[in-house]
This record gives sequence, C-alpha cells and structure tokens, in this order.
Amino acid sequence: MEWSRQQIVDLIAMYQGEDCLWKFRSKEYKSNVKNRDALPKIAPAFGTDKGSVEKKIPSLVVAYRRGKRNIISSKPSVRGADTSYDSNWFCYRLLQFLDDVHEPKETTDTVENEVRKLCLFVFIFVFYVIQSHSPMVILPRYISL
Repeated sequence: MEWSRQQIVDLIAMYQGEDCLWKFRSKEYKSNVKNRDALPKIAPAFGTDKGSVEKKIPSLVVAYRRGKRNIISSKPSVRGADTSYDSNWFCYRLLQFLDDVHEPKETTDTVENEVRKLCLFVFIFVFYVIQSHSPMVILPRYISL
C-alpha cells in the first residue's frame, strides 16, 4: 500500500492513542489481548489489512530513531551551531512522544562498585596492620569480599 503524508500523520496519531503498542512500561503493553486487538482497530481506518500497518509502524519508528541518532551524534562543533544536524523529516516531531519510552534506564557500573569494595578492604586492612604493628592480623567478620 502506498501511504500518503496525511495517512501517515493519522496513523501516528492513532498509534500514539494506543498505549498498549508502544508504552512498554505500562500494564496495557503487557496485555496480549489488548496488543492483539489494537492493530485490527487501526487498519480499517486506512482501508488496509493488519499486515500493512504492522509493517509501516516499525519502519516509522526505525526512521525516527535514525534521525534522533543523527541529531545526537552531530553535536555543535567548534565552528558553531550551524553545522549541527536537524531532521527535516515531516514525521520526526510527531514521533517525539516515543522519546521517554526509548530512553535507556541508568545502569550501575559493577566494575566501579567492585573497585570501591576492594579499595575499602585494602584501606581497612592497612589500618589494622598499622594499629597492630604486626604483619598477621585477623580481620573482623563483617569484612568480606
């Protein structure tokens, strides 16, 4: 099916209205029944089948992510802000509702935590060695690696 600009704009609006299709942190997203029923509700509005809508939505999302990645990677250079990239794609601003959903959660750096634990252990060990003036020191039970 050939999609016109107006049909794409309408499809994005209907897609945004169906939280169960894109908002993966919501309870509706996890409901298989709602997911299964959402696309067949959208498809008749465009006189097409569910398969065409299933293909179009991911292609729009991928194009949006590509545009966003280009904007992020083209930070203003030394020459000025004129050299930064800005998306001219007509759907880019319409799909910005996906930003908060597609942002990754912060992760904890386990290597940094392990280094912190090791430094603390070494500090406590050295402290006990200095206090006891003896090379062999039995550490308290609460110190573990």
